[in-house]
Amino acid sequence: MSIFFTADTHFGHENIIKHCERPFDSMEEMNATLKSSWNLRVKNADEVYILGDFWFKGGSADNALGLLRTLKGKKHLVVGNHDKKYLGDNDYRSCFLEVADILNLTLDGERIIMCHYPIVEWEGCKSTK
Repeated sequence: MSIFFTADTHFGHENIIKHCERPFDSMEEMNATLKSSWNLRVKNADEVYILGDFWFKGGSADNALGLLRTLKGKKHLVVGNHDKKYLGDNDYRSCFLEVADILNLTLDGERIIMCHYPIVEWEGCKSTK
């Protein structure tokens, strides 16, 4: 089993192509390429931590749910500013092992604090003061 981290995939977000100079001609091409790349790398037993903005508003909850169900791995969602639209949908939400604003993980003896937003200080941080 492997562990993956990703953020700001912005599936369903046509304008992200222009805003971030992504190399795609359409949202459909972007979604298909991201999905293909994801599934080539991630196996079903792998853990995937999505650090916000998985899906934007392009399409319906069914579109988002349909794509989410085709992505391999056991998914954890750290909520970003564009994730809230579909979190009220129980089917969508059930595709994630957990949904949280902040997640803590210990990996190889190192504590990892995951949040979509920048944080300056957190419980247990080592102050440089």
